[in-house]
Amino acid sequence: MNAEFWLEIARGIIAAAEYCFLITVGDSERAHARLMQPFEPKEDLTIWFGANPRSRKVREIGHNSQVAVSYQNPEEHAYVTLLGHAQMESDIKTRRKYWRKEWARFWPGGPESNDYVLIKFVPARIELMNISRNVAPDARTQPAVLVRQGKSWVASNAEPPS
Repeated sequence: MNAEFWLEIARGIIAAAEYCFLITVGDSERAHARLMQPFEPKEDLTIWFGANPRSRKVREIGHNSQVAVSYQNPEEHAYVTLLGHAQMESDIKTRRKYWRKEWARFWPGGPESNDYVLIKFVPARIELMNISRNVAPDARTQPAVLVRQGKSWVASNAEPPS
């Protein structure tokens, strides 16, 4: 198990994808997935998303901040799922930083609008497979797993906490 190699694979899957799925759990305890256009992750893999503060995903994060973010690279038969904590960020300066001009059709008031908020996602666990690069400890039952320990990522195939 090579954590640095697995982390490189995870970053490659993320970089190759324009979109990902953000998965939340609502008060009904049902999981909901929606396609999102994330910003490029930070070095520590923190990921930012734009959202409407009245959206279901924002309500669900308010109910349960534990979410999953999943990316796919079909050419390499690969995926990475990051599990961690999400929170809302409404600071104007940060909203301006994480804004795309093409989003004006969804948020005509721009990043200063009360209709625009950010979701900040910080992963604590990474699960991945990449069949083309032989990253699949057991492709039938278990992905490769990285767990954050402080500022580092450590390879671990332990089951996620319940």
